[in-house]
Amino acid sequence: MFVFFHELFRSRMQTTRGILPYPDYIYLRVYGGFVRGIFLLVAIVLGLGGLNAERERNTLMFTLALPVRRGYLLATRAMTGLAEVATLALLPALLIPWLSAGAGQVYPAFQSWSFFVLWVAIGWVVFASAFLASSVLENDYSALTAALIAFYIYPLAVARTPFLRPYPLHIHYIMNGTGMPYFDPRTHSFVGPLPWAILGGVLLVSVALIYLASQLPVRMDRS
Repeated sequence: MFVFFHELFRSRMQTTRGILPYPDYIYLRVYGGFVRGIFLLVAIVLGLGGLNAERERNTLMFTLALPVRRGYLLATRAMTGLAEVATLALLPALLIPWLSAGAGQVYPAFQSWSFFVLWVAIGWVVFASAFLASSVLENDYSALTAALIAFYIYPLAVARTPFLRPYPLHIHYIMNGTGMPYFDPRTHSFVGPLPWAILGGVLLVSVALIYLASQLPVRMDRS
């Protein structure tokens, strides 16, 4: 929709330079706009797959009776969710350059794939956080509420805590490049290598959260 009706939307987004350039328009609508927020919210919903949530649906005993280890069962659910998050992040990377060409515009594939990497990394850690919440709390509503609260409080805490401000810990800024050395806000384009060290740390946090979630039910049953 944003691609095919870009002339209508861009005409309403005037700048001092006239009509908004197409790459800037795509960034503001998709990668730096509400589409990114929707992606993160969907990642949270996909993370609501912990065993404790099944108590409310009265399916917990059946699931625990399956001839598989609970840690393996949760790990399988987590891998499926991570694949779904990556697939969602892949859609803009594939569709935007292709649809842009069909609409007579150009959006660099390099830009789309760079955002894909950032979206996957942050989407996974958001998913893992929600997955852990759903493994600790007893129902989906509690887990969703806790995940949403953390989703909104964490960026605010990072932005308003003096000793954290110098560090690139703001998940939204990592995703959209705000204030990052690899991104030029004037052209809304990548001008440097992606923050692989940061992304590696994000991946480790995601793995740690999912591992903790997979171990919690086992430890709770043994206690």
